[in-house]
Amino acid sequence: NNPAGTAFIRLSPASGMRGLTINYPEQVYANLPNVPAYPYAIQATGSDVYIVNVGLRAAYNGVDLFTSKCDNHYVAGLTGHVFRTAIKVGSGSTGGLIANAQFNTIVYAAGAESKWGSWPNSPVGENTRAYDYNFNNLDFLALGNCSGEVLYNNFIYGARHGIAFLQDGGSGPSGISLGTGLDGTPNAISFQGLGAGGFDLINSQLVTVGDTTYAYIESTPTFTSTVTLFNTDCWGNPGKSLDLGGAGTLRFQSANFH
Repeated sequence: NNPAGTAFIRLSPASGMRGLTINYPEQVYANLPNVPAYPYAIQATGSDVYIVNVGLRAAYNGVDLFTSKCDNHYVAGLTGHVFRTAIKVGSGSTGGLIANAQFNTIVYAAGAESKWGSWPNSPVGENTRAYDYNFNNLDFLALGNCSGEVLYNNFIYGARHGIAFLQDGGSGPSGISLGTGLDGTPNAISFQGLGAGGFDLINSQLVTVGDTTYAYIESTPTFTSTVTLFNTDCWGNPGKSLDLGGAGTLRFQSANFH
């Protein structure tokens, strides 16, 4: 119950981690929807850190790349399940890469099954509260003040926002997204702010589920920038395709709305 506390693992500049799985055994299904808050599982404290082939299970928050300036961060093959934020970037970080992050609520919701690891803190049988919690609370990628950020082939199933582009200290993120899959997301993309460099999205899949208040893409009043989405595939059952509350501009080239 102290999400601002010291992270479980803190990475010094030019250090990294590879080939680990982190589980939170006290995050049992009976807690839901009152999930105890934890600090971030992993926190980078400077530039040139790497996180490669790391699994997270039942983490409250995943990777902190925003408390410190983390230039040239390299995250590849981060997988699993978190309750609130999987990866958050900020503090003016430049030149980062997040590639092949693969998150799915099933890692926790069906984790008691042997094919998912036989984890004892997962539910047996009824597991809808796990999905409901993530649909209402999880931000997969939260991007604040950063530039030159590259997102490549990342995927989520089960989140409130697949990507949240944040207004952060008078700025926001800039970079490029290639091949992003945002599945089972009430609001797949939330545009709240962008940096001066803009953030094009290429070959994105946006799958929105939920009630009539949801949309593939939303923007808030703080969004005043222009963004272009190339080859976007939107499908699911939202109440509307776009819910635009900002003064910014969305440009689509080759979009499918089903």
